[in-house]
Amino acid sequence: MVTEEDIINKYDEIIMDATIEDLAESLPEIESDAFILENLTIEAQEKINEAREYAKNNPD
Repeated sequence: MVTEEDIINKYDEIIMDATIEDLAESLPEIESDAFILENLTIEAQEKINEAREYAKNNPD
């Protein structure tokens, strides 16, 4: 059985492996799930913040 912790760990792993550019493109999907955002590791949250800054400075 897949637990919430398993899901969060998978999101965390994907975020940490992704490039900032890829994360910037995926921000709407990631930000649409408050539960995931609130439960990510600090490192993953920091990487998402970097992606937000990248998206802000590189609008397409």
